[in-house]
Amino acid sequence: MAGIRCDRCGLFCRPADEGTYYGSGNDTEPPDPILWCHRCAEGEYRDAIKAGRVIDCFWRKPAWQRRAAKRLGWVEVHDGYAAWSLLVPPNRVPKGYVRVRRAR
Repeated sequence: MAGIRCDRCGLFCRPADEGTYYGSGNDTEPPDPILWCHRCAEGEYRDAIKAGRVIDCFWRKPAWQRRAAKRLGWVEVHDGYAAWSLLVPPNRVPKGYVRVRRAR
């Protein structure tokens, strides 16, 4: 798999992390996954920690985003019906949403 390009720096590498954006209502196919090399995934993680927030724009969340949310004390919530979830601070959970319980 070493011929995949990192979508952040353009380096040919073995991807260390991936995520898929939500896309739009006009898309006939889901968007392609975004791939990060190890260095760029760590950079995204550090940037999120430094900013003190996680910008949640991924349908399939990358591991760096979940790690940053956990370190910031954020929780993952969903409305019980959708196949996607949100990462939010614990005091900003939208009404009607519940915490996601992940299998260990």
